[in-house]
Amino acid sequence: MHQIPEIALGFIAISIGSQFKLSYLKIVGAALGVKISHSEPVVQKYLGLTLIPQAGVAIGLATLAMTGIPEYGKEIQTIILSATVIYELIGPVAAKLALKKAGEIENSL
Repeated sequence: MHQIPEIALGFIAISIGSQFKLSYLKIVGAALGVKISHSEPVVQKYLGLTLIPQAGVAIGLATLAMTGIPEYGKEIQTIILSATVIYELIGPVAAKLALKKAGEIENSL
């Protein structure tokens, strides 16, 4: 069985942490932006959830890892693309939930 090197484990931890941090910052940034612009309260409450999907940046990072760290690139790419799949599965559901709660779409959708 192939053992994951320490550098790859560190990168995994950093990747997971950065994904949570980016999601959190998107939600907080959206909340601040809509408060500054005096948007409706329902927009203030749910806009951040609609910003979670982010496949393009993650795929670019995975490609960069393949060229920047070729000895661990395959493992890093697998981790990043797996996280991207998870976000792309969760993101639309979160966006739909936020839009429903905000009253922007019907419950039948």
